[in-house]
This record gives sequence, C-alpha cells and structure tokens, in this order.
Amino acid sequence: MASIGSLLTPEKMSAQLKGIVSAERLLELAESKLIPHCTIDEVVYFSAGETRKWLNENFVVRHEGVEIGNGLATIVKVVLPAIKKQAIPVELRAMSHLLIPMELESVESPPISGVYFLCSNEKVVYVGQSVNVANRVGTHFGFKTFDAVLFLRVPKSDLNYVEGAFIRALQPKYNWTKDGKNLLAPSGCSWRDSQPSSGSIEMVKAMHE
Repeated sequence: MASIGSLLTPEKMSAQLKGIVSAERLLELAESKLIPHCTIDEVVYFSAGETRKWLNENFVVRHEGVEIGNGLATIVKVVLPAIKKQAIPVELRAMSHLLIPMELESVESPPISGVYFLCSNEKVVYVGQSVNVANRVGTHFGFKTFDAVLFLRVPKSDLNYVEGAFIRALQPKYNWTKDGKNLLAPSGCSWRDSQPSSGSIEMVKAMHE
C-alpha cells in the first residue's frame, strides 16, 4: 500500500496524467468503486503507480485499424461479493461476470451508482438507474413484484446510456406504459445522444455475446 506522503489528490493525479483523465472523472470512478483509491477522513486520494497501472489495464484500448468495436478489450472487471448466488435471467447470463446480486433482506450499502435489474421468476421485469442503487431499489417494494435484484457498477455520466440500451434490448414490463411508451430516466436523455465510456459500451456489448 502506498504511504500517506505519496498519495495524490484527484487534481494532482489528473495533472500527472497530463489531463488525459480529469479530476472529476477520477472521482466518479472512485465513487463507483471501480478504480483503486484511498480515503482519509472521507477525502479521496490516489496512488500514482497504482492508478496508472489500473488505467493502463482497464481504460487504454489499442485499435489496429479493424472495424470499430471488434478491437475493444473488456475493461470492466468486477469481483463478485461472497454472498449467496442468485439465479441469473437467461437474457443476462452472457454478462453474469459483471453482475452483482443484492440481498432483498438488506438493501443497505454505501452509495454506489449503477444500473439495476429487478427480476421475477428469473426474468427481468424492470431496469433502473441511480447514484445510490440500494436506496433506489428500496423505493420499489410494494409497487413492483420481484424476487431478485442484480446491478452493474456504472459511473454517473454513463447511467443514461447503459440504462437506455438495456431497456430497449430487454423491454421489461414495468418500463413500458400500457399504451406502449417506454419510461426512460427523467432527463429523457437518449442513449444514442450520449457519449459513454468504452467500459460502458463493453457492458452493453456483453449482453449480446
């Protein structure tokens, strides 16, 4: 582990990266629990070597002139917590290595942004997003019928893209009105109009593999 004297603020870490990754983006990745980081009195700091290594392994994608998309590396790596495994709906099994199950008995956890899937009888019935997944899932009890919850860690700026893509692909029953209109995020942002990171693109691509 890096010594306290060598830790860098998001601004200084971004400066060392020559601004290629902004301080805001580094903080967003830290809040999503994706990038390695340290906290001191709830203030986020980064280790230069560890941060560079993680970004090189997970964010740098080399293209060799092939058709766009074919050369992308899988950059999102999630270690599943040691909790009881839930049955994964068929439509999500291709990306099961990215999904994190939530225990319905206790949805309390640190605020983590992501896209979540409410499931019933091993079928996705609702797709939603939140900057605090645990709190948001709690609001659905009593209003929707579901027996399992799965979620993906997604940075805040990519939530609209990932949520919209999954709603359109899966067409869960609770995301559509009786007259056939889909219920997207309040912002109304189209996934086609957003500019997601390559990591979020890989999440969506995994569903189709």
